[in-house]
Amino acid sequence: NILKRLGARRHPMSGAGSIKWDGSTDDTLFEVKDAAKSFRMDGEYLKKLFQDATRQGKSATLLVRFGDADLLATVTITPGISGWES
Repeated sequence: NILKRLGARRHPMSGAGSIKWDGSTDDTLFEVKDAAKSFRMDGEYLKKLFQDATRQGKSATLLVRFGDADLLATVTITPGISGWES
């Protein structure tokens, strides 16, 4: 389990219950997705994760598992920076 390896506790029903998102530590709120399965990731989804984490005094992290390549992508969600371009 990815959350366990990160020292996080898994939320009951993987966040589908009263405690949202998949897991957390004292400092971070985690959502875990598998790239082999279809899921929608847009700005509103990430904003909700960020807002919920902020309300709890935590940082927000999305973990995406790429099992076929044995990789884990870690996406840290932060507030936008006006005028920033890549």
